[in-house]
Amino acid sequence: LIKLANEEAQWFFNTSDPTEISYSLPHRPSVIVTDGSNPISWIINNHIGQTCAISPLSVVDTTGAGDSFTAGLIYKFLPFELDRISKQMAEEIVQFAIACGAYTCQGVGAIDAQPYLEDVERLLSRSNGGISWKTLDLFLDEYANWPLQASFNGRDNLSGHSTTIIAPIDLASSSSFIRTSFGNISYRWMTNI
Repeated sequence: LIKLANEEAQWFFNTSDPTEISYSLPHRPSVIVTDGSNPISWIINNHIGQTCAISPLSVVDTTGAGDSFTAGLIYKFLPFELDRISKQMAEEIVQFAIACGAYTCQGVGAIDAQPYLEDVERLLSRSNGGISWKTLDLFLDEYANWPLQASFNGRDNLSGHSTTIIAPIDLASSSSFIRTSFGNISYRWMTNI
């Protein structure tokens, strides 16, 4: 398993694509590439994914966030044999690590801001687990013709006010709208209408 920041990936491999990095190495290891608050790209046990970062309630200091992310990865990888990890398990491992890093950004310094397990679980619950665009795409493909009602909860990036939008949406034509308009807003699919 290799975990790299985007800058490290570019420096060592001239690419930040985890698949390219993995395939350029003899044993084709699992590779995870982080990029601050941008989506995390990964290939874990030949499963490829991209997982969105979780926005903490406030960012006070990013010191230690990468260390916390890596600690979260190690904690979640320990119970498993790497070659037995499914795509869903890989997604959950990365989501947990993201929550560890995001939580750390809410405090000052690299040590005191490190989360406890309960803190990470609470953040994951609040953010709907940092659902990846790939998972959203699979959902949209599966239910594209269903009329649904969606609830979008978050902070307006311009005013800083809390925002909740509940509206019927047409999934067949809405995925790009969701991505561009609600990039850092958590969402929860409600019910058929």
